[in-house]
Amino acid sequence: MYANILLSTDGSDVARKGVEHGIALAKALNARLTIITVTEALPVDYGSGHASGWIPTQEEVDSYDAACKARAGKVLDEARAMSEQIGTPAELAAKLGRTEYASEFRAVFGEHILEDPQTAYARARFALQQFQLEDKDDFAPFTSKYDYYLRGTVDLTEAEKRGLALFEDPKKGNCSACHPSKPGDDGTPPLFTDFTYDNIGVPRNRAIAANADHGYFDLGLCGPFRTDLAQRKELCGAFKVPTLRNSAVTAPYLHNGRFATLREVVEFYVARDTDPQKWYAADGKQPRKFDDLPKLYVANVNTTEVPYDRHPGDTPALSAHEIDDVVAFLQALTDGYQP
Repeated sequence: MYANILLSTDGSDVARKGVEHGIALAKALNARLTIITVTEALPVDYGSGHASGWIPTQEEVDSYDAACKARAGKVLDEARAMSEQIGTPAELAAKLGRTEYASEFRAVFGEHILEDPQTAYARARFALQQFQLEDKDDFAPFTSKYDYYLRGTVDLTEAEKRGLALFEDPKKGNCSACHPSKPGDDGTPPLFTDFTYDNIGVPRNRAIAANADHGYFDLGLCGPFRTDLAQRKELCGAFKVPTLRNSAVTAPYLHNGRFATLREVVEFYVARDTDPQKWYAADGKQPRKFDDLPKLYVANVNTTEVPYDRHPGDTPALSAHEIDDVVAFLQALTDGYQP
């Protein structure tokens, strides 16, 4: 579909080669890129998503196909915007030139491809897109310990079983409310995301250079990277619910990379409201909860679902040992398990 726009050789041949080099690119640039869903460019999920229960208009429905067509560069564009590791097209081209597969990249896309950073960047986008769309065996192998457990091939440890129970318990972790853990009716492996959007009030990451400007905020659905929903103020601060597959190997976590470990993330979920001073910077003598949102949009934060329905001094939904069990289960979602 994108061959005529991005490439000058035969479309089918380039698509095949794009897959081959997409695999290398995704692994060599940053394995974390491969976890971003290919629906990143799509409209907010139909039905009662956590962002607002948004039901799209017919015009928004009609834009679905256009959004699909726009996803070729979405992964790398957004990753570049948020990560200094990706850098500018020129920096990316320089990094590609230093990789062990640089000669293969030149063989596929032209001997002088890396001398033209914008074109090299476009080819890299295409490679990643083809990898996501076509190489399902490598991109979505479903070879985690949990997958084998669902097939009845292996058993989980006691800690992993306890973690799964807590993950699914609506009064404890309640994780499966947004990250479904059951196979589909047709046996399809669970994707651990419901593809909705949620605003959980993630603390500000002061390691991000843009955040040195106290007036700068990444508002997710309503900007600054996405602009089509800028007027939907009730969506400000909402981000897509990610898959939890391979989450044990995709640090840092959450949309702004605020947390370095899975345990920190789970602890934040359950203690965000019971111990806010642990997570948020002080505003005077008190922590300013949800400090990575303008005060105007604090009301958009999810404070009704378990485990976000607590108050300072309350007992968190999970104890320290229970957090460890949930993390043990999450580690069982990593592909490549050898039964």
